[in-house]
Amino acid sequence: MADHPVTFLRFDAGTASRFVGDLVALQQEIYADAEPREFFSEDRYRRQLASHMKASGWDLVAAYQGDELVGYAYGFPLQPDTGWWNGLLTTLPDHEITETGHRTFALSELMVRVAWRGRGIGRALHDRLLSARREVRATLLVEGHVCGDGVRDDHRGIRVDVTPRGPLGWVRWWCRRVVRR
Repeated sequence: MADHPVTFLRFDAGTASRFVGDLVALQQEIYADAEPREFFSEDRYRRQLASHMKASGWDLVAAYQGDELVGYAYGFPLQPDTGWWNGLLTTLPDHEITETGHRTFALSELMVRVAWRGRGIGRALHDRLLSARREVRATLLVEGHVCGDGVRDDHRGIRVDVTPRGPLGWVRWWCRRVVRR
């Protein structure tokens, strides 16, 4: 790693489509040993990206050190016909899961190369992606051990509402992190 600073750039789906191969390559590097392999396969991730990039308002922030992609985060606004809230093991009130297309931004992926972790890049990607969004809240799914159990407010005033989701075989628990502005 050279002494070049990390640069953060924002892309819409049209622009990002020119470097989908780089996005997929980074995902494959990070999940090279992840199981089940079918879920983390290159083909499945390419299909996921193609599907997500069709969403109105799709947005990506990428971190570069020189010409090297070191991480990225992307997401999109949840539409009224979203399946995002399907599969929860607990029932949420309709007012929490009714989407309008401008209520909730779903942060779908956040990845940082292993050699670049621990430098605040993931946090910067998260914050930069969400800072320009107009939705009233954001949600993301992460493995349950990241969040723990219960509902709490973290030090930045972000409500973390842990809701079990599953089963996907390899997943036991997920949490949704809702950022209310």
